[in-house]
Amino acid sequence: MKFAFAGTSGGIQAMSSGNTSLVFADSGTSILVDVSGSPASALASCGINPVSLGAVILTHAHVDHIYGLPSLIHNMWLMGRTEALTIIGSETTLDVAHRLCALFSLGSKPGIFAFEWRKTEPGTTLDLGTFAVTTFAARHGLPTMGLVIDAGGDRIVYSADSAPLDAWPPAAERACVLVHEAAGVKDDEVLLNASGHSTARQAAMAAAALADMAPDAPAPCLMLCHLPLDRLVIEKMRVEAQSCYRGTVLIPEPLRLYDVVDFSSDPYFSIRNDPR
Repeated sequence: MKFAFAGTSGGIQAMSSGNTSLVFADSGTSILVDVSGSPASALASCGINPVSLGAVILTHAHVDHIYGLPSLIHNMWLMGRTEALTIIGSETTLDVAHRLCALFSLGSKPGIFAFEWRKTEPGTTLDLGTFAVTTFAARHGLPTMGLVIDAGGDRIVYSADSAPLDAWPPAAERACVLVHEAAGVKDDEVLLNASGHSTARQAAMAAAALADMAPDAPAPCLMLCHLPLDRLVIEKMRVEAQSCYRGTVLIPEPLRLYDVVDFSSDPYFSIRNDPR
């Protein structure tokens, strides 16, 4: 399984990155998780043809995670897609997504492909090509789903936007990567937790709890996302997380394609290849 960040920013986009969104690819199947920025361009930059995208998963209905959906669909239509597009989310999230697409009358475009709105709730496992995606509840003030994304035993956990969780779902055991949101450092915890977000320290504690689920396996690489604008603060966050976690901590590079095999076979891969 390969994956990339279409963006790593929090609510405010950085000059070098759009809002947080991820794409996963395995054996010809691709999944986009949340839709922001210029999604068709981001997919193409990662080597994925937008026309062949397998599914879109929307973790929640906040604007920075959903606003790019009409643009993605419009680009797919212009590029000649004919296959139905599966769009997955909670009932609340899909309601917003449906109304957003209706605002631009996308369903009435001549020859537009079908939209398969697929409602799901936390605790569900979805079969999407070679992927098994298990959803779990995040803590973010409105219905939000985290994800465990598995392809042939290669496993990535994505917290989505969330304050610290009490526990990880069983499906997360033996994950080699934890993608966790982090919007600040320890001094910001009260404010961030109240708004449904986590700090770098709390993301590291979450990674440690995930590692404890399989103590015989390498500690998962922790990748921080949903980042603030200030690069100095981001570096402070990385140092804070690394100081209290025995595994690797990485600030991911947007539009860079990562391979889970590298993390599974060598837990220090991300240090050697950190573009900073």
